[in-house]
Amino acid sequence: NVPNKAGAPNGAAVTMKFKITPLDEQSPEQLFEQGEIKLRLGLNQEAMDLYLKAVEKDPQLQKAWNRLGRLYFDKSLESYRKLLELDPNNGQLREWLRQYRQ
Repeated sequence: NVPNKAGAPNGAAVTMKFKITPLDEQSPEQLFEQGEIKLRLGLNQEAMDLYLKAVEKDPQLQKAWNRLGRLYFDKSLESYRKLLELDPNNGQLREWLRQYRQ
């Protein structure tokens, strides 16, 4: 038998084992990295939850605070834009949003 790409003979089953570590046993860095994966997948709320767990374990983890700040900022802008849809004559809000357009 000729081995396939996984190194097993053709037609043989390949079994892979993964160890899943519960969130409460993961390091702040591991939680942050999982948050990064969720963020890349567009799962912002799940990413936020992981970043929050990371800073809970390590309040000095600056990169997690940075991501949280950005996600909360984006979420607040989204809320204000929705408010502007509902109240298009809100000049004060319109001016404030104009300052943060990017």
